[in-house]
Amino acid sequence: MVKALKLREDFYVNINNIVTLVLDESSIQISTNGSVYEIIQVAIDVNNNYGDVLVSVQEFHRIKRELFDSMGIKE
Repeated sequence: MVKALKLREDFYVNINNIVTLVLDESSIQISTNGSVYEIIQVAIDVNNNYGDVLVSVQEFHRIKRELFDSMGIKE
């Protein structure tokens, strides 16, 4: 069963293809091993943060929680 992580209204990532996470206070770097190796930077949309996907603080915490739950990571 494929489980998708919603990053934006039109952008989903297959959780089974995530191989690494790099986390700091305002961004998450997600590396995937799908048909093409890809790195996606998710960042909170404030003060000129750089990111492939810019999200609100609430969405950032939802994405982080879903990633942690799927990977068995305790905060």
